[in-house]
Amino acid sequence: MPSLRTIPCILLILVLSVPLTRAQDRDDFGIWQSIDVGTAFSDKWSGGLWFEHRSKGDAKVLDCALVMPYAGYRASRHVYLEYASEFIRALDGWYVTCRPSATLILGTGQFSFALRELPIYEHCLDTGTGTWTLRTRGKIAYALPQVRLKPYMSCELFNTRRWEKIRYCLGSTWSFGQRSSLELFYLCYVWAGVPTQRHILGLGYAFNI
Repeated sequence: MPSLRTIPCILLILVLSVPLTRAQDRDDFGIWQSIDVGTAFSDKWSGGLWFEHRSKGDAKVLDCALVMPYAGYRASRHVYLEYASEFIRALDGWYVTCRPSATLILGTGQFSFALRELPIYEHCLDTGTGTWTLRTRGKIAYALPQVRLKPYMSCELFNTRRWEKIRYCLGSTWSFGQRSSLELFYLCYVWAGVPTQRHILGLGYAFNI
C-alpha cells in the first residue's frame, strides 16, 4: 500500500494524464453553479441544503437543476459518513437519487487525502426505472492558512456494470468572513471508448448557519 506521502504524486500523475490531445470540435462545455447552506448540529452531526444549476452545449442549454438535502456524521477523526437525496429536473424528466457515502480522511502537515465511496441509485419518476452507479473518488488538498486558500485535485471513477467514465478535477476553495467560502473548479469527463470529452467550469458558494 502506498504511503501517504506518495498519494499526492500518484493522483498528480492521473490528473496530468488526461488525454486532452483527443479533444475535438464535438467536445462539450458547460457551467455549474451551486449554493450550499449548511449547519453543524453538534461536534459529530451536520446537515444542509445544496442547490445547483448545470448547463451544457457551450453553456447555452440547461442540463439540469437540482436541490439536495443532506446529513453527515463524523464517526471518527478519519471517517465521515453522509446520506443525501437529490431531486433533479432534467431535460428528459424528473429524477430522485439516494446517495449514501463513506469517506476516509488522512492528513500530514498541510496535506490531506480523502477516499470516498459513493453508491448512487437514480430513479426516473417519468418512466419508473432506476440505475445504480458506484463512484470512487480520490482527492488531495493542500491548505494555505495564510491566504485561506485550499487548492485540490481529484480523480473519480464511475462504474455501472462496467467502468463508464472518469472525472478529473482541479480547483480551490477560499474561505472569507466567519462562515462563507467560495469554490472555483474545472472538471473534465472522459468516457470509455468515446473520443469526445466534456469540460466544466464550476463556481460554488457555501454558507454555514
